[in-house]
Amino acid sequence: MPTEGAVRRGIAAISIVASLALAAQAGAALPSVKSGPRPGPDALYAPPPTEVPQLENAAPWRAEPILVSGAQAYRDGEWLYQDYLHDDHGAAGARDPNDPFGIDAHLFSPAAGSMTYPTDPVYAHNAADLVELRVRPGAGETLFRVTLNTLKDPARTAFTLALGNSAGPRPWPHGAGVISPAEVFVTVHGANADAQNATTGGPVSGATASVDARRRQVEVRVPHSAWSPGTGKARVSVGVGLWDPEAGAYLKPGGTEATATRPGGVAPSNAALFNVGPRLAEPQPEVSQYGAGVTIGDAAAGAAVQGAWWREKAQADALRIGDVTPFAAEVDFGKLAAGTDDDSGVPRTGPINRILASRHQFGQGIEPGRVCYDLAAGFSAGARCEGRFVGQLQPYALYVPAKP
Repeated sequence: MPTEGAVRRGIAAISIVASLALAAQAGAALPSVKSGPRPGPDALYAPPPTEVPQLENAAPWRAEPILVSGAQAYRDGEWLYQDYLHDDHGAAGARDPNDPFGIDAHLFSPAAGSMTYPTDPVYAHNAADLVELRVRPGAGETLFRVTLNTLKDPARTAFTLALGNSAGPRPWPHGAGVISPAEVFVTVHGANADAQNATTGGPVSGATASVDARRRQVEVRVPHSAWSPGTGKARVSVGVGLWDPEAGAYLKPGGTEATATRPGGVAPSNAALFNVGPRLAEPQPEVSQYGAGVTIGDAAAGAAVQGAWWREKAQADALRIGDVTPFAAEVDFGKLAAGTDDDSGVPRTGPINRILASRHQFGQGIEPGRVCYDLAAGFSAGARCEGRFVGQLQPYALYVPAKP
């Protein structure tokens, strides 16, 4: 039987295809019948949600989000990168036996990364999940905005911006455990920001941060005196992890099994980051192996090896060796200065990972206790089937043909 995640994505894809077919038949109108109840559940006819905090803008930000994961765009004088949801599994390595994305929970869609969150509810199994990164030039400064999927305690989540280029990879600060080219590193935890020269490690003054807890957004301002992109193209990367306030550094796994205060899973590189980007070329899952004649065991084993269902396989492999050089974007500040709109980095056909803003939400992050299977009952849970992703933003996948 498919897992909850696979079923959710499959249903969403079928629903989209069905909706497109109906739209082609009846224009913009939904189907109707002359007698009896209207087709489909009431939710099909309900308006979209009026309040989606993570997708809202506060001045000076104004661009509409992309809502296509793994994509970038230039809109209204801003550059945007949309990350994948629930791809925050860190490096590939030794697994936590209690991993909520383990083989029993997601038999046909296991995660490639093996890191797990501390069990303290403040982390909600999702506290380092990047939703969006955007950049906007300002008067004498560059503005960045990071949106997270879960943000119960801003002081417990941290991210580092790697800005500019260098002759070779540089070690990220504060125990992040990774390397990449950079001119300046800006690390933010809560409303605290510090910048460092990537080559010398010396401090660079002027960076500031502010937190919008309701929108789960953190704004960072970097003055040109600290780093100036000019009007050309500049390399921008981001990595998100957990912060240890007592040590003043990234929180690293303390062993294979997570505790209330330490992440679980063991990465060969000892990388502390759960999520990095931009990742504009994550591999798609291979589905050809799941054809006729393939047994459940064979298919599950193949899914575990291929491990791209959460679109984080390249991320997991890079964090395993501790080199995140491939994950960056060359942001064109000339386009930003000119206010040029460019959606060419947003796919319109083929396999697409989308973000749905649901009208329902039941909290933040993931609740592993909400199950959609029962191993003892042969995966038949009946009315007990509940969604683990309790937040408002939901991932789904679809395929859009290039022609009719």
